[in-house]
Amino acid sequence: MDNNLPWLLIVDDDLNNLHSTKRVLESLKINIHTAISGEDALKAIIQREFFLILMDVQMPEMDGFETTSLIRGNKNYRDIPIIFLTAISKEKSYVEAGYKEGAIDYLFKPVNPLILVSKIKIFLDYYLIKQELSRSNEELNSFASVVAHDLKEPLRKILFYAGQLQNKKGEINAEFSLKKVNSIFETGIKMRDFFN
Repeated sequence: MDNNLPWLLIVDDDLNNLHSTKRVLESLKINIHTAISGEDALKAIIQREFFLILMDVQMPEMDGFETTSLIRGNKNYRDIPIIFLTAISKEKSYVEAGYKEGAIDYLFKPVNPLILVSKIKIFLDYYLIKQELSRSNEELNSFASVVAHDLKEPLRKILFYAGQLQNKKGEINAEFSLKKVNSIFETGIKMRDFFN
C-alpha cells in the first residue's frame, strides 16, 4: 500500500467477489479498500478520499441503493463516482433505480475484466487531472500571494509618489492659471491706462 496512490473502494458482501475484483485490478497503480457492507463503506469514506466506488447492489441490511443515497446526501462525499455491480438486478427498473440514486454506471456480474479496468482507468485519469489542477491552482495562489506581498511596499510608494505628482501638477496648473489671470489683468490695466 502506497498512501500517495489514489484509493478505490469496493463494496460487496461476498468475499469471493471482493477478492476476484481486487485481483482483476492488480495492474492498476491504485490502493484498494474493501468493505463488506454499506455501513463499512460509509465508515471508510469518512476515513479517506476515494476516486471511485464499486458498489454491489444486493447486500443484507443496507443495500447498494440505500448506501448510495446516504453518500449522495452528504455534501462532502456526494461527488464520488459510483459504479453499481450486480449479479441479480438486471431488470430495467433496478437499473433505472441505480441511476436515479446517482450511479454513473451499472455493470452486471460476472464483470468483463477488460471493461471494468477500462472504466476505472477513465475515472482514475479524471481524478489525477483534478488533483494536478488543484495543486497547480494552490501553487498559483501561493505565488500570487508572495508577489502581492513583495510588491506591496513598492506599489505603496509608487501610489504615494503618483499622488505627490498629481498634487504638484495641480499646484503647477493653479500657479500657471494664476499667472495667466494676472497677466490678463495687468494687460487689461495697461490698456485701460492707455485709453484714458
